[in-house]
Amino acid sequence: MQPPRQNTQTSNAQAKDQTQTTQTSDSTAQDDQGSTVSGVNQVQVEEPDERVLVTFVSHGTKEEEDNGNLKKEILLDNQSTADMFCNPNYLTNIVKVKETLKVIIQGRMYTSNHNGYLAGYGPVWFNKNFPTNIISLSQAERKGKHKITYKNSEFHMKNKLTRKINTFKCNESGLHVLKRNN
Repeated sequence: MQPPRQNTQTSNAQAKDQTQTTQTSDSTAQDDQGSTVSGVNQVQVEEPDERVLVTFVSHGTKEEEDNGNLKKEILLDNQSTADMFCNPNYLTNIVKVKETLKVIIQGRMYTSNHNGYLAGYGPVWFNKNFPTNIISLSQAERKGKHKITYKNSEFHMKNKLTRKINTFKCNESGLHVLKRNN
C-alpha cells in the first residue's frame, strides 16, 4: 500500500449528509447495510458534536479472515492510522465515546464508537466485528510510551516505563503478529 496523497473533497456518500470530508486517495467499499462508499480512503468527517475518521485497511488472506484466525491475533501495522481491536478479552474498561471511527477493511465498512483500554498501551477503538486486532505503528510512536525497533523481520516494541518488550514476528502472509509466551 502506498502512502496516501493529500487533497480535499466531499465524497458522494458524505455529500448526501452535507458533511465536509478530507480525502487522501481514491477507493470504493460497501458498508454493513450494502451502501457504496466511493472516492474515499482516509476521511475525516466533521459532524455536529462528532468527529468521524474513515480509513481503509487490508489485512491477511480471505481464508484467515473467514477462519477467524485474525480475531485471536494482535498485529502491528505500519499502514493503519488507528488502533482497533475486536477481541474484548484483550481490553478493559470498554466504553462508548462521542467520536466515531469508520474503517474499511477488505472492502467492508466497520463503525465503532467504543474505546477500550489495552494494558501497557492505552486506549484503542473497539468493535467485536472488526476482523482483527491492530496496533497502529504511527499511533504507537505518537503516544511515546514505546521504543519500536525493527530487526530480522521482527518489530520489537519496548515499553519505556516497564521495559517489557513485545515482539511482532512476520508470518507467512507478511503480517507482523505478536509472539505470545505459552
